[in-house]
Amino acid sequence: MAFVQRFTIQRLTPSYRTEWYMNADQWSTDEDDAEEFRTFGIRPRRRISKVTAREILSLAPYKKENEMTKHVERLEQANVRIEKLIWVPGAVAAMSVPEDLQELLGSELCNNKARGQILGKLRKLAPLLESEEEPDEDLISDALYRVSGYFAQMARPIPTDFLSEHSHAFSWGYYQTKWVYVDDMDELVTLAEAFSEEVVQRAWKKHQASAA
Repeated sequence: MAFVQRFTIQRLTPSYRTEWYMNADQWSTDEDDAEEFRTFGIRPRRRISKVTAREILSLAPYKKENEMTKHVERLEQANVRIEKLIWVPGAVAAMSVPEDLQELLGSELCNNKARGQILGKLRKLAPLLESEEEPDEDLISDALYRVSGYFAQMARPIPTDFLSEHSHAFSWGYYQTKWVYVDDMDELVTLAEAFSEEVVQRAWKKHQASAA
Protein backbone atom coordinates (compact mmCIF):
# COMPACT_ATOMS: atom_id res chain seq x y z
CA MET A 1 0.00 0.00 0.00
CA ALA A 2 1.38 3.45 -1.00
CA PHE A 3 1.94 6.04 1.70
CA VAL A 4 3.51 9.44 2.43
CA GLN A 5 5.81 9.50 5.42
CA ARG A 6 6.83 12.72 7.17
CA PHE A 7 9.91 12.84 9.34
CA THR A 8 12.50 15.12 10.85
CA ILE A 9 16.20 14.61 11.57
CA GLN A 10 17.52 14.89 15.07
CA ARG A 11 20.80 14.33 16.86
CA LEU A 12 22.09 13.99 20.40
CA THR A 13 24.79 16.47 21.41
CA PRO A 14 27.78 15.60 23.65
CA SER A 15 25.84 17.22 26.51
CA TYR A 16 22.92 14.86 25.83
CA ARG A 17 20.64 17.55 24.40
CA THR A 18 18.40 16.83 21.42
CA GLU A 19 18.74 19.12 18.39
CA TRP A 20 16.65 19.19 15.20
CA TYR A 21 17.99 19.76 11.70
CA MET A 22 17.02 23.11 10.11
CA ASN A 23 19.44 23.29 7.16
CA ALA A 24 22.98 22.35 6.25
CA ASP A 25 24.44 24.88 8.71
CA GLN A 26 21.84 25.10 11.45
CA TRP A 27 20.41 22.89 14.17
CA SER A 28 17.80 23.96 16.72
CA THR A 29 16.79 22.82 20.15
CA ASP A 30 13.20 23.70 19.26
CA GLU A 31 11.36 20.95 17.40
CA ASP A 32 9.06 23.53 15.77
CA ASP A 33 12.05 24.90 13.84
CA ALA A 34 12.86 21.52 12.33
CA GLU A 35 12.84 20.97 8.59
CA GLU A 36 10.20 18.42 7.62
CA PHE A 37 10.99 15.81 5.00
CA ARG A 38 8.58 13.60 3.08
CA THR A 39 8.95 10.25 1.37
CA PHE A 40 6.55 8.39 -0.90
CA GLY A 41 6.66 4.66 -1.35
CA ILE A 42 5.38 1.24 -0.35
CA ARG A 43 4.74 0.60 3.33
CA PRO A 44 7.56 -1.65 4.54
CA ARG A 45 7.08 -4.68 6.71
CA ARG A 46 7.88 -4.03 10.36
CA ARG A 47 11.43 -5.00 11.20
CA ILE A 48 12.25 -6.51 14.52
CA SER A 49 14.48 -4.29 16.66
CA LYS A 50 17.70 -5.44 18.27
CA VAL A 51 16.18 -5.03 21.71
CA THR A 52 13.19 -7.18 20.80
CA ALA A 53 15.44 -9.84 19.27
CA ARG A 54 17.55 -9.90 22.42
CA GLU A 55 14.44 -10.24 24.55
CA ILE A 56 13.22 -13.14 22.44
CA LEU A 57 16.59 -14.90 22.68
CA SER A 58 16.54 -14.44 26.45
CA LEU A 59 13.33 -16.48 26.58
CA ALA A 60 15.00 -19.56 25.02
CA PRO A 61 16.10 -21.12 28.36
CA TYR A 62 12.57 -20.69 29.74
CA LYS A 63 11.10 -22.33 26.64
CA LYS A 64 13.50 -25.26 27.00
CA GLU A 65 12.70 -25.59 30.70
CA ASN A 66 8.98 -25.51 29.93
CA GLU A 67 9.36 -28.29 27.34
CA MET A 68 11.29 -30.40 29.85
CA THR A 69 8.55 -29.89 32.46
CA LYS A 70 5.91 -31.01 29.97
CA HIS A 71 7.94 -34.12 29.12
CA VAL A 72 8.28 -35.03 32.79
CA GLU A 73 4.56 -34.50 33.37
CA ARG A 74 3.71 -36.75 30.42
CA LEU A 75 6.01 -39.49 31.74
CA GLU A 76 4.44 -39.16 35.17
CA GLN A 77 0.95 -39.48 33.71
CA ALA A 78 2.04 -42.58 31.78
CA ASN A 79 3.72 -44.11 34.88
CA VAL A 80 6.95 -44.54 32.88
CA ARG A 81 10.50 -43.88 34.00
CA ILE A 82 13.67 -43.82 31.91
CA GLU A 83 15.97 -46.52 33.25
CA LYS A 84 18.92 -45.86 30.94
CA LEU A 85 19.72 -43.19 28.37
CA ILE A 86 22.66 -43.47 25.99
CA TRP A 87 23.57 -40.46 23.84
CA VAL A 88 25.10 -42.15 20.80
CA PRO A 89 27.67 -39.50 19.71
CA GLY A 90 29.00 -39.29 23.26
CA ALA A 91 29.03 -43.06 23.70
CA VAL A 92 31.30 -43.68 20.69
CA ALA A 93 33.30 -40.43 20.83
CA ALA A 94 36.42 -41.84 22.50
CA MET A 95 36.68 -44.97 20.31
CA SER A 96 35.53 -47.03 23.29
CA VAL A 97 31.96 -48.25 23.73
CA PRO A 98 30.19 -48.33 27.14
CA GLU A 99 29.28 -51.73 28.52
CA ASP A 100 25.54 -50.92 28.48
CA LEU A 101 25.69 -50.23 24.75
CA GLN A 102 27.65 -53.42 24.06
CA GLU A 103 25.12 -55.48 26.01
CA LEU A 104 22.23 -53.75 24.25
CA LEU A 105 23.58 -54.63 20.80
CA GLY A 106 24.44 -58.13 21.96
CA SER A 107 22.25 -60.24 24.20
CA GLU A 108 19.63 -57.54 24.94
CA LEU A 109 18.29 -57.21 21.40
CA CYS A 110 19.29 -60.46 19.75
CA ASN A 111 15.96 -62.23 20.28
CA ASN A 112 13.99 -59.22 21.44
CA LYS A 113 10.84 -58.24 19.55
CA ALA A 114 11.48 -54.63 20.51
CA ARG A 115 14.44 -54.46 18.15
CA GLY A 116 12.05 -53.84 15.26
CA GLN A 117 11.70 -50.18 16.24
CA ILE A 118 15.46 -49.75 16.50
CA LEU A 119 16.25 -51.52 13.22
CA GLY A 120 13.54 -49.51 11.53
CA LYS A 121 15.61 -46.39 12.19
CA LEU A 122 19.13 -47.84 12.18
CA ARG A 123 19.38 -50.50 9.45
CA LYS A 124 23.18 -50.66 9.77
CA LEU A 125 22.77 -52.42 13.12
CA ALA A 126 21.12 -55.50 11.57
CA PRO A 127 24.36 -57.53 11.12
CA LEU A 128 25.32 -56.84 14.76
CA LEU A 129 22.08 -58.34 16.08
CA GLU A 130 22.39 -61.71 14.40
CA SER A 131 24.40 -63.14 17.30
CA GLU A 132 23.91 -63.08 21.06
CA GLU A 133 27.61 -62.34 21.49
CA GLU A 134 28.56 -58.76 22.19
CA PRO A 135 29.79 -57.18 18.92
CA ASP A 136 33.27 -55.76 18.55
CA GLU A 137 33.66 -52.12 19.59
CA ASP A 138 34.97 -51.13 16.16
CA LEU A 139 31.92 -52.63 14.47
CA ILE A 140 29.63 -50.72 16.83
CA SER A 141 31.47 -47.45 16.21
CA ASP A 142 31.29 -47.95 12.44
CA ALA A 143 27.58 -48.81 12.53
CA LEU A 144 26.78 -45.78 14.67
CA TYR A 145 28.96 -43.31 12.76
CA ARG A 146 27.08 -40.02 12.32
CA VAL A 147 24.12 -41.28 14.37
CA SER A 148 23.00 -38.38 16.56
CA GLY A 149 20.13 -39.70 18.68
CA TYR A 150 19.63 -41.70 21.85
CA PHE A 151 19.10 -45.29 22.96
CA ALA A 152 16.67 -45.31 25.86
CA GLN A 153 15.38 -48.04 28.12
CA MET A 154 11.87 -47.33 29.37
CA ALA A 155 10.26 -48.99 32.39
CA ARG A 156 6.60 -49.30 33.34
CA PRO A 157 5.00 -51.20 36.26
CA ILE A 158 2.83 -54.13 35.19
CA PRO A 159 -0.74 -53.76 36.49
CA THR A 160 -1.73 -56.34 39.08
CA ASP A 161 -5.27 -55.86 40.39
CA PHE A 162 -7.80 -54.30 38.00
CA LEU A 163 -10.88 -52.41 39.17
CA SER A 164 -11.70 -51.63 35.54
CA GLU A 165 -9.87 -51.40 32.23
CA HIS A 166 -8.68 -47.92 33.15
CA SER A 167 -8.12 -48.41 36.87
CA HIS A 168 -5.55 -50.75 38.37
CA ALA A 169 -3.01 -51.25 41.13
CA PHE A 170 0.71 -51.59 40.50
CA SER A 171 4.09 -51.76 42.20
CA TRP A 172 7.55 -50.78 41.03
CA GLY A 173 8.70 -54.15 42.31
CA TYR A 174 7.11 -55.70 39.22
CA TYR A 175 7.72 -53.89 35.97
CA GLN A 176 8.55 -54.28 32.28
CA THR A 177 11.29 -52.59 30.25
CA LYS A 178 11.79 -51.80 26.58
CA TRP A 179 14.65 -50.32 24.55
CA VAL A 180 14.04 -47.77 21.79
CA TYR A 181 16.07 -45.45 19.60
CA VAL A 182 14.90 -41.82 19.33
CA ASP A 183 16.06 -38.63 17.67
CA ASP A 184 14.89 -36.32 20.49
CA MET A 185 13.13 -36.23 23.84
CA ASP A 186 9.70 -35.50 22.42
CA GLU A 187 9.86 -38.71 20.39
CA LEU A 188 10.99 -40.60 23.48
CA VAL A 189 8.06 -39.38 25.57
CA THR A 190 5.62 -40.23 22.77
CA LEU A 191 7.00 -43.78 22.57
CA ALA A 192 6.89 -44.02 26.37
CA GLU A 193 3.18 -43.19 26.36
CA ALA A 194 2.55 -45.84 23.70
CA PHE A 195 4.64 -48.36 25.67
CA SER A 196 2.61 -47.68 28.81
CA GLU A 197 -0.62 -48.33 26.94
CA GLU A 198 0.79 -51.59 25.55
CA VAL A 199 1.74 -52.84 29.01
CA VAL A 200 -1.68 -52.00 30.45
CA GLN A 201 -3.62 -53.52 27.56
CA ARG A 202 -1.58 -56.73 27.68
CA ALA A 203 -2.18 -57.07 31.43
CA TRP A 204 -5.89 -56.26 31.01
CA LYS A 205 -6.36 -58.98 28.38
CA LYS A 206 -4.57 -61.46 30.65
CA HIS A 207 -6.82 -60.43 33.52
CA GLN A 208 -9.95 -60.89 31.42
CA ALA A 209 -8.80 -64.32 30.26
CA SER A 210 -8.15 -65.49 33.81
CA ALA A 211 -11.52 -64.19 34.98
CA ALA A 212 -13.47 -65.94 32.20
